[in-house]
Amino acid sequence: MLMPSYTVHFVDHDGNSYEIDKFDCVNDDEAVTRGHKLKFPFTGAGFDIWDGKRLVHQHRSKSSPKKS
Repeated sequence: MLMPSYTVHFVDHDGNSYEIDKFDCVNDDEAVTRGHKLKFPFTGAGFDIWDGKRLVHQHRSKSSPKKS
């Protein structure tokens, strides 16, 4: 059985992707759990997890500055 391939896009405070990680997981829940365990630079605003063109999860740091 093939596992879905997920892509994690780390996001800066302007919403731009600046680093990408890829991994296979059994399902979306496992991918989200794994995404939260990844270490991303403290300057980042968060990350998005994608399964192909489908957005699975979007996480933003609570310390992300608000845009005016």
